Amino acid sequence: MKSNEIQVLEPLKKREKGDRGLLINEWEKLTAPSNRRLTHQNLRFLFSLSWSIDRITIVGNLKEFEFDHTFVTEDGEIFYRAGEKFTLNQAMPLLASEEAAERAGNGWRLLDKYGENIAYVETLPFKDPTTGKEKGRIDFNPNKIETFLKTDLKSFISMMFDNPHFSRADVACDILDLPDDYVSQYRLVDAVSFRPYYGQNGALETAYWGARSSERQVRMYNKKLEQEKHRQIVPEEVQSWWRLELQLRRAKADEWSGVVNETLDSFYSPFYFPSDISFREKAILRGLHADHSLWSEASDNTKRKYRKLSKRIAKEDELTQHLKSSFSENIDTLKRELETWLGAMKVNEEEE
Repeated sequence: MKSNEIQVLEPLKKREKGDRGLLINEWEKLTAPSNRRLTHQNLRFLFSLSWSIDRITIVGNLKEFEFDHTFVTEDGEIFYRAGEKFTLNQAMPLLASEEAAERAGNGWRLLDKYGENIAYVETLPFKDPTTGKEKGRIDFNPNKIETFLKTDLKSFISMMFDNPHFSRADVACDILDLPDDYVSQYRLVDAVSFRPYYGQNGALETAYWGARSSERQVRMYNKKLEQEKHRQIVPEEVQSWWRLELQLRRAKADEWSGVVNETLDSFYSPFYFPSDISFREKAILRGLHADHSLWSEASDNTKRKYRKLSKRIAKEDELTQHLKSSFSENIDTLKRELETWLGAMKVNEEEE
């Protein structure tokens, strides 16, 4: 197998030592049968929705490391004795010497035994104001960590942090097999800012609502297109693939389930209008939908009226209601996923 080729294994098959780039089949959930149906322009579409925790960030005071074995150079020189104390910056080169880490910018990538990236760690540029201790963070995508690796990563986090806390969680929903032009015209009515990015053909590729530094930022993007740009394998049966992703920081990360429901309450499209909405109201709402900057020119009363109207439309929108019901069906699974990483390690869900 060439180094730049990727092969996909059956779901239960494991990689052998040295098979870097050989992936466990991560598409099984995406291609699973679905009985969800949506009617659009008198056509009925079979589609599927899949919720997951897409990213976790943990921050805390850094402990000193202590390894249970001695590190020896190729020349036989001992450069670490079992039981000695090391800081994170001192310890990572030791892990790198065993091909368990590699330098990445200001921090380090943690690698599994196949050389695949499983997490990013770094020492933060500021110290804890109370204790004066160094602080660090670790970022990882739990979806990309196979079951047989999770225990090792939990142990590493426990060894790394003193009084860690949960500072970010990304909750994502994959929307599969609905027409691109249907999904791409959805908007969030309660967002202050809206930044769309279009491809050369004029089609929407990515949309952001909210500032990057805010406690909640929402991103909707063409995931299939992104995968193809990065030369990733996408099953032939996946006709379209969009991802709705909520990036939740600090206090919003603690309130993730409520924030998701609140966000979906304002996720709407102009494809459906209740029969009692006037022609004028339809025209204004379509204009606000087409050009988000017009909201800033509207009076406060106009903003209140049309935000309320948009949320009413969202309550009756077919896709929005499917998103809300599927989230309710999966909320216990998502909660268990977070508890696996946070509760088991006694991570405090506090503000950074």
